Amino acid sequence: MGAEHQFKRELSQLIRKYSAGLQTSEFAQYLGEYHHDLVDGSLSPTVEVVGKTEPIKLKVIYSTGVGLERDLDDYLEVGGVCLEVDETLPPLADVLLVIGGIHLQQTVTLRGRAVRETPAGVAFQVNAPEPPIADSLREMPEKMRQASAEAGQQALATAAQAAQAAQATQSAPRASTPTIEQASGTQREPICAVDPDGPMVLDGEPTRIWDLAQQSVPDILLGLLDRTGLSVLEVEFGERRAQVVLDGANVVDVEIYPTAQKETLESLLLAAGKLDEADIDRAERYTAQHGVCMAEALVDLGILSYAEMGLALKTRARFLLGILWKKTEGRARLWEVDELSRRFRAPKSPLAYHLFRRMRDGFKGADDAWLEERRDFFRAHLTSRAPEPLCDIAQLDLGKRETRFYELVLETPRPLSELTRISRLGDDNLIVLLECFRRLGMLTTEETNPWTRRRTKFVEQIARMKARLHAKNHFETLGVHWTAYDEEIEEAYRERMAGLADDKLPDELDEGTRETIDELRQKLTEAYELLSDTRRRATYRSEIAIGVDRKAALEMFLKQADTAKLRRDIDSAIDSYRRVLEIKPKHPLALKDLEVLEKLKAAESR
Repeated sequence: MGAEHQFKRELSQLIRKYSAGLQTSEFAQYLGEYHHDLVDGSLSPTVEVVGKTEPIKLKVIYSTGVGLERDLDDYLEVGGVCLEVDETLPPLADVLLVIGGIHLQQTVTLRGRAVRETPAGVAFQVNAPEPPIADSLREMPEKMRQASAEAGQQALATAAQAAQAAQATQSAPRASTPTIEQASGTQREPICAVDPDGPMVLDGEPTRIWDLAQQSVPDILLGLLDRTGLSVLEVEFGERRAQVVLDGANVVDVEIYPTAQKETLESLLLAAGKLDEADIDRAERYTAQHGVCMAEALVDLGILSYAEMGLALKTRARFLLGILWKKTEGRARLWEVDELSRRFRAPKSPLAYHLFRRMRDGFKGADDAWLEERRDFFRAHLTSRAPEPLCDIAQLDLGKRETRFYELVLETPRPLSELTRISRLGDDNLIVLLECFRRLGMLTTEETNPWTRRRTKFVEQIARMKARLHAKNHFETLGVHWTAYDEEIEEAYRERMAGLADDKLPDELDEGTRETIDELRQKLTEAYELLSDTRRRATYRSEIAIGVDRKAALEMFLKQADTAKLRRDIDSAIDSYRRVLEIKPKHPLALKDLEVLEKLKAAESR
């Protein structure tokens, strides 16, 4: 209770300090914007070790959906995660990661292994879960948000009451009409209802004109990040036009004319469950009677608070910008203006925030070719923070890990291999993040020479291969399935050893990398010598714990062989039967069909 009392006292003092310049509604608005940070706390999970015998159970509890969302790729795509664990774990111990949230009854359990201690915590290898388990984990962040919504709303209500109580002590009461800060300065005006829903009339000549077939809307907006003053970007496409109102590099308002029904404020609020049809009917009657816009009507009637309306308008602006994002036909024009038409406007939000969100979502859906092209670019450069970035990292509203990565890791120029190792963001996620930063003018990239690029790419490859040194069995070391047969084992060994041949090594490798290469060669040779012998391989397979139902695997490969035969895919059918014989060497059907299929293949090859 001591911490709670101190927080309330300091919050009250803060409100009194700024009460001369801010209204109660504005306190509620700003607390509403940040209440998730106030309530949710750290993104990093707490980890509790339960029991000492293997598999060791670890309870990994996240306090925020954002925190779990940040680590999802590590659990499900990368297959490895670093967690801060207070207790020392046995090396290479099998573990059960029981993942949950502070407001959730549900948990998801993943199997894995503690690999080693790192500066960032204990590195865990995470086994790929079954699809239903992976789906449950992906759904958890949203469930955590829903479960914590009531707590967040209660915190907001308490904060708003504290703001009202603090301002009640002021001798001069303020007007009850909500006010907004105008983009042209610090003067405040009441919300005005004069022609609230019509487009702005833009007189004179535009300062710039673009053809959308030659320059996209995102690229146009990226070019406006360094602007100052008031401006309006009008985008014409088909029979519609949009107006994006900017105050410097901040979005003040977005509207598209004519507005489709699904794009209206009331439709979006209805879909989000914030209004019902009765609320909309009341607000429409109010707008007709008083000549105000829908947003002002909803606030005046008390259906939504001023803070809720500000957040709704900001969200709608982001939604409308998304409609413009992929327009490739039409034109865009920019006007510089002295003042803005009177309208209930959303709280100003950084243009960089909208651009970053849209770019990141788009890049995450990019194909492998795009990711590899961008990866090659960053391999060829040393990357660091720009000395004078076009936007501040705080404007992007990132998580703590990504913010620390930008502020600390990128403080000095580093190669991609080092950024990957330090960041713990996952390979693809890191490339997407760096490309977003680069396009926003937040990075400096210094090109390296071809020798450095070749060496960097090779070191990255070796770093990925190091996991084979900790493989559970020889099959994993060679990177083959536990049902692998002679030819597959031979091919895997030759391919991996060829990549480590002396003539493939860059010059002047550091001693640590050379030692790793020697260890890898030795480990691969040891695995090959055992698995290339059919009898020793069968004995070894029966001795190791594979963690699968061998009978179920046998039935699966038989079904795959039947399917391949129906498709007349001889190679796949032969492969499936070879695996059946690795599990059960004298399986009669597999022996019979394999003989027929191999004769057919030989006949086709003549």
